[in-house]
Amino acid sequence: MKYIGVATGQHLTATATALTTLRANNGIPDWAQMDNLFALWQPEAIVVGLPTTLDGQVQPIFYCARKFAKRLKARYKLEVHFADERLTTKMALTQLASHHKKTDFKLLNAKAAEIMLQDWLAGNPPR
Repeated sequence: MKYIGVATGQHLTATATALTTLRANNGIPDWAQMDNLFALWQPEAIVVGLPTTLDGQVQPIFYCARKFAKRLKARYKLEVHFADERLTTKMALTQLASHHKKTDFKLLNAKAAEIMLQDWLAGNPPR
């Protein structure tokens, strides 16, 4: 995992907004940047995308995402949920192509995170 798309969302409206993309080194982000995002947005929970193949099979990066989720849970002491991230990058590319001539890679990852989170919010109403 080289990049981590970040989005924020809310259950009330089941909407999400792309924030940024963080660089990662072997699945480990710049924790200072991550800490700043958590301090600013004060999330109640975390949603991590699980990358699988189109037919739902596990691929190697799947295990990196699970490990990343464990690190987030340990660091921020928040509940971590998992979301299907299949086709989110393709959908983000399509959406961005209609607004931008050149797709910014940072914006692409954040937009994919937004799509994934919005789908997760729609399928997981508040308790």
